[in-house]
Amino acid sequence: MDYKRLVNYWLKTAEHDFGVMSRLFNGKDYAEAIFFGQLVLEKVLKAKVVMAIKKQAPRIHDLSRLAQLADMEVDQEATIFLDEMTRFNLEARYPDYRLKIYKLANKSFTEPRLKKVKNLYEIYKKNVITQKDKKN
Repeated sequence: MDYKRLVNYWLKTAEHDFGVMSRLFNGKDYAEAIFFGQLVLEKVLKAKVVMAIKKQAPRIHDLSRLAQLADMEVDQEATIFLDEMTRFNLEARYPDYRLKIYKLANKSFTEPRLKKVKNLYEIYKKNVITQKDKKN
């Protein structure tokens, strides 16, 4: 598969997951919404990685590492947030942590995080599209 198709795949699936994240939040499934927020960022960052390396992104979930592989400059605040979202993704996979996340993830906890997800998603997606257009 050529890298342009990979970029489109990651962008399309990130967009789909963004919709799922929003529906989960509106349905008050806050822990699941955060989990999908991490997926949204992971997929848009993988699109950026593919643009940078011209082949499939590695099968990793660490958002800060993906940003590094994409040669992105990420400020400290964004790095802290990316690391936090990575932890939600990894910890939500294990039953003992999942219960903690369910208790923690109420509306007031989840809403500001999803706003940050939306903001970063839009910035990263715009950057990928702009970069793609320059290469055509």
